[in-house]
Amino acid sequence: MDFSQRSHEKEIMDDYAASDIELTRFYDDLSWINRYLFGKRIFTTGIKDLYKDLSSTSLPITLADFACGGGSTLNACALWSNNKKLPISFLVMILILFYLNMLMINQPMNYPLFLKSKIYFPVNFQKKTFDIIMCNLFCHHLTDEQIIYFFKQMHHQAQKGIIINDLQRHWLAYVGFNVFSFLKKLLPITKHDGLVSIKKGFTKQEIIYLLQKSEIKHYKITWRFPFYYNIIIYKE
Repeated sequence: MDFSQRSHEKEIMDDYAASDIELTRFYDDLSWINRYLFGKRIFTTGIKDLYKDLSSTSLPITLADFACGGGSTLNACALWSNNKKLPISFLVMILILFYLNMLMINQPMNYPLFLKSKIYFPVNFQKKTFDIIMCNLFCHHLTDEQIIYFFKQMHHQAQKGIIINDLQRHWLAYVGFNVFSFLKKLLPITKHDGLVSIKKGFTKQEIIYLLQKSEIKHYKITWRFPFYYNIIIYKE
């Protein structure tokens, strides 16, 4: 299998009109994967990196989670900040990735949408700012052109910085996830989309290229086990 370039395959859940039960099971799978394959430390470490001394920060930190999925990452950060008594008292969940049966039901249209390969940011939303923007395992859903647009938009709205976590494209990650899916008995949809996601992941040089094309100059890219890239973008 060729891993030299990003795949353009579609993930089933990008266009799949799943039932609420199927979505719940799918998000349960994703939450388990996120918890045990990388955990919340990527984002809590990123927050501490952006704020060198959180204990001296008096104002509440506004934190937005773009493409929050089931919300597990944001919930983990909320628990962490509460346990540490940190001033992250205003947490904002911003949904971009909707599935067809959820669209227009519970979410107002003043949120950005990602649907059928298009990203739409309403004008009134573009005026909002947040101290930190997080984005977990979403960018691989996008084309390079969409990622550049998305990076620019996040950079415009973040005041302190951006924390991004996404997949490294590697044959060993593909083989490993195949075995893991069998052992954990993941849903067929979860297994399929996970394998496609790995093929749509990135190399470090591709990430650097996309950041440069987005005119972003201050950033740090860190490889994380197993097969993730953690990107911190600094505004200062």
